[in-house]
Amino acid sequence: MNIKKRKKTLIIIIFVALLLCSFKQTQAAGLLPGCIRDGSCDLCQMVQVVINIGILLIGISGAVTLLYIVYGGFVLLTSGGSQEKVTKGKKILIHSAIGLAIAFTAYMFITTFVSVVTNEWNWEAQLTCFETIIKPIITFT
Repeated sequence: MNIKKRKKTLIIIIFVALLLCSFKQTQAAGLLPGCIRDGSCDLCQMVQVVINIGILLIGISGAVTLLYIVYGGFVLLTSGGSQEKVTKGKKILIHSAIGLAIAFTAYMFITTFVSVVTNEWNWEAQLTCFETIIKPIITFT
């Protein structure tokens, strides 16, 4: 891995870590439930935190994909007829479209999981717990 890629990767990791480690901001954004402060979280709320983190990561990957689409279009527009730059721009756009499709598919998997567990369709992926539904799934009984 060259130095530029390492720097970019490190910046992204630091950004995501700061975003996730900032307790008050993540709780205000709805990532963490209010039960975290007093430690009274149950199984349902812990599963909801995992779902929220997954949706946050999907959103970040979607934003990065959008930036790459813009970058690929910029490379195509500034290619000046150079076949190498046109090919590079096309590859960036194709890979960005694949990344966007993966992000949308992951979001659909999360919302489908929540709809199966709660027995109702929920686009916000908010888990409404029923002890009779979630407990048997987690404990395999």
